Amino acid sequence: MTEHTGLWLYAVADQLPDGRLPCPAGIDEAPVEAIAHDGLAAVVSPVDLHHYGEEALARRLEDFDWLAATANRHHAVIEAVHHLSTTVPMRLATVYTEPRRVSTLLAEQHDLLRRALDSVAGHTEWGVKAFAVNRPQAPPAAGGEESGAAYLRRRRAELANADAVRQEVWDAAQHAFHELGLLAVAQRRHRPQDAKLTGKPEPMLLNGSFLVEDTEQDAFTKAVSTLTADHPELEIQLSGPWPPYSFAGLAVEA
Repeated sequence: MTEHTGLWLYAVADQLPDGRLPCPAGIDEAPVEAIAHDGLAAVVSPVDLHHYGEEALARRLEDFDWLAATANRHHAVIEAVHHLSTTVPMRLATVYTEPRRVSTLLAEQHDLLRRALDSVAGHTEWGVKAFAVNRPQAPPAAGGEESGAAYLRRRRAELANADAVRQEVWDAAQHAFHELGLLAVAQRRHRPQDAKLTGKPEPMLLNGSFLVEDTEQDAFTKAVSTLTADHPELEIQLSGPWPPYSFAGLAVEA
C-alpha cells in the first residue's frame, strides 16, 4: 500500500483467516480481504485517499446517486461475509487513513467486538413494515336536499368514524409489533419512512426490526403471514433475513 491508500471497513467478523475473501468486489471494484487478530477479522478493501480522505469523502456523501450506489455495494459485501461467518456490520463510509489502525482497533476493542459478535451469533435480522390500507368510503345516502343541521350531523359522524378507523389500524400495527416481538430475542422501532421514500401514498404505521434465532425463522415468517390474514386493514411487508444491522452495528472511530 502507498501512503495515499486507506482502508474502507465493512464489518468485523468471527474467525476468518487473513487474506482475500470470496465475496463481491468492494468500493471502486477493489478486492475485499480480511485482517485477522485473535479470533476477530476486519473486512476491508483499499481506497485511494485522494478520493476517500475526510474532505473528499464529505463532498461525495452529498451526492445522492453516489451514496445510493455505494451503500448498495457496502451492503453486498456485508451480506456475502454474513454467509461466511457471524458478522458485525460497520457504519457506511468508515475509512481508516492509516491502515495499521485497523489492527489496533481489533486489539484495543477486542472484548467489545467479541461481545457484539456473541450477541448475534446464530441470529438474523428481519424487517417488518406495515401500512394502512385505504378502505372505500360509503357514498352519501340518496335522498332529497339536506338541511344545514343534517349535513353537520352527517359530517360529524363521518369524521368520528374516520378517527375510529385510524385508531383501529394503528392498534393493529402495534399488535403486530408486539406479537412478532414474542418470537424475537430483540426488536427495534425505527422512524416511519416518508412517502417519498416508500413510494406509497398510504402512511407507514410500523417500521420494525427483529433479531430472530435461526431456528425460529419459519415460525417468525408464518406469524407474519397469519397477521397479514388477520388484519386486512394493514399491508404488512416482510424483508430479510439480513445481517444484524440494527442490533450489532458499532460506531468505531476511524
